[in-house]
Amino acid sequence: MIRVMTGMVFACLLAGTASARGEEGANWLVPLGSAVSHTAHICQLKDGATMEDIVRIDERLHETLRDRSVTGLRQIVTPLFAVNAGYDYLAFMWSTWEEFGDLWNWITGTPEGQAMAHAWDDYESCEAVVSSVFPLLRQAAQEVSGPQVATAEWCTRKDGISQEQLGAKHRSIADANRENPLVAWWGVGYPQGGARTGAFPGEFFHLVTYRDMAAYARAKQAIADGGWRERGDYYSAYADCTGEHVLSVQNVFRGNGR
Repeated sequence: MIRVMTGMVFACLLAGTASARGEEGANWLVPLGSAVSHTAHICQLKDGATMEDIVRIDERLHETLRDRSVTGLRQIVTPLFAVNAGYDYLAFMWSTWEEFGDLWNWITGTPEGQAMAHAWDDYESCEAVVSSVFPLLRQAAQEVSGPQVATAEWCTRKDGISQEQLGAKHRSIADANRENPLVAWWGVGYPQGGARTGAFPGEFFHLVTYRDMAAYARAKQAIADGGWRERGDYYSAYADCTGEHVLSVQNVFRGNGR
């Protein structure tokens, strides 16, 4: 499980999108700093199954989500640079916690929901975890419809660092990067259900989204040219982290409220 979860993000990865009025005139699921639910299905394809099979079934799911006026965001995430990822792909669903509850009541409490939940059984084996993710930074670049690049990294607070101190550090990093054109989205997530203590290689995870691989490359060049100092301060004083997995993210469903 640790190998599997190391590759998990945010995608974009990462999102926090749709109904509260947000910056730059966009609609977002929640304001910056508020919790959005993030459900991650971590999946391995079964004998001979392909992503084309998954896309076909996903289309039925997306039609159902549209019929139910779901306002969230769904993403398909595949590893690019991720040693020992342990999965073929990830499916992310972002929604408000209220909508998460309504959707899962339908899934678990109706014949139609149960049929939808088991539609993939012949094609893949999946585990699932749900987290609270707190969006801290987002730019208009997140609005692109094509594939994006994201990084996921698990971290644990250092001894003596309180949650309040960690949160203040995260907010200061976000404030310093408000005008950074390279980072499309950044959030910090905390697992809420689906895994016991020790199943994750950390207490919380960072999800960072970039518009494309060129933006990711420029961001890493900026770190090499001196940005490593601020990053080094975070690693030395605030948290121990596992290192980043690099992921490809495709938005496959955007709800009516987006």
